[in-house]
Amino acid sequence: MTQSDWRDGAIHGIAWVALTVGVQLAMAGSPSSDAYGVLCAWWATLYLACLLRTRWRAVPVFLAIMAIAVVVDTISGSQRLYHDAPTVSSAEFLVLLLLLCLLWASPFAINAAATRIRVRLQG
Repeated sequence: MTQSDWRDGAIHGIAWVALTVGVQLAMAGSPSSDAYGVLCAWWATLYLACLLRTRWRAVPVFLAIMAIAVVVDTISGSQRLYHDAPTVSSAEFLVLLLLLCLLWASPFAINAAATRIRVRLQG
């Protein structure tokens, strides 16, 4: 894993949290603010992955940052990244983290597939 993989993973993690919280705060009066926050963060991650040409090696760094963020968010009770999360020490929380990892990793998978298609069509 190179230094750029660490950097890219950190950029994606910070961007996801910042966008999610920023959109929630900007749309505080809307009942859909949480969904908009996740949707904006997802699209921004997809865009950043394309723009930075993020490699798969950055994904574990990103997922670790996001898992730590959700644990801290749940323990602190702010519920910005996930509402009504089970207790951190439960098996349900582990399942939740695994499902969230699928959500968080999906922009990278789509970007990798789109890049392969583009390369094949060009080559």
